[in-house]
Amino acid sequence: MHIVRVFTGAAVAGLTALSALIVAPAAQAEAGAPPPPSPDQERSLSDDPGAGGPGVLQSSDGLFLTGDWDGDGDDTAGLFEYGSPNRFYLRNSNTTGIADIVLTYGDGGFPVVGDWDGDGDDTIGIVAQNSPSTWLLRNSNDSGIADVTFTYGDFGYPLAGDWDGDGDDTPGLMQSQFDGPNRWFLRNTASTGIADATFTYGNLGYPVTGDWDGDGDDSAGLVSLDYDSANTWWLRNSNTTGIADTTFTYGTGGWEAAGDWDGDGDDTVGIVYYGNPHTWHLRNTNTTGNGDISFSYGG
Repeated sequence: MHIVRVFTGAAVAGLTALSALIVAPAAQAEAGAPPPPSPDQERSLSDDPGAGGPGVLQSSDGLFLTGDWDGDGDDTAGLFEYGSPNRFYLRNSNTTGIADIVLTYGDGGFPVVGDWDGDGDDTIGIVAQNSPSTWLLRNSNDSGIADVTFTYGDFGYPLAGDWDGDGDDTPGLMQSQFDGPNRWFLRNTASTGIADATFTYGNLGYPVTGDWDGDGDDSAGLVSLDYDSANTWWLRNSNTTGIADTTFTYGTGGWEAAGDWDGDGDDTVGIVYYGNPHTWHLRNTNTTGNGDISFSYGG
């Protein structure tokens, strides 16, 4: 849930500041179809978690964020600016415009998003990756200190989702294995401890998580980003080892997203293209087609 991947720490530090976040309408492709990426949008090997140490790891949320910031039932866009302190820019509608919420929180680390206290809205968090990693979660989208702090996992992709369907989001971790399947470690409470669900799913790819079938709990997914033809998405409806329940193509390259864009109770995918401005292309069904919602935000 609320999955958009972050740049590497070095790349984030070098980004131009998102000062005012006033964006002009993008020149959209026809019918909301994501445009082809420019060469500088392509990822290098250093973007993969297996390519080196903590400096090249990415998290499951990042420069582009998604979440239900106002608790109205649909997920909308957000942006993260790495710094000391970090800055968050959150918008309450999937439309072109300026941020509805601007706040500072944490110093560096990797951003995560979830409904940590089960009150119906999503709030921010930071993961300081180490062995073990420290999670610093906040229950409101404003500046302050962490409401929940614990250690869980080490290096890999930090994830957040409602794995057991009890109404609150909790931590997870996916580790890519170049010599075998990806390993997933999901925990049902935001506290220090071992994984409640451990399984293997997929080979390589980037993780996405969401409630794909609208049954109230979040489960695993993977996307293979292809800058020459079409991205392939493999979504699974249970957090167990097995094959994908839903497979389709959507978008060409870009940066992956997942959320409930139309408030109908299930999560679907999206693609974001980095630029000036950034362009967002969100789809309301997990099927091949053009974007149902396209807008520009940030950049």
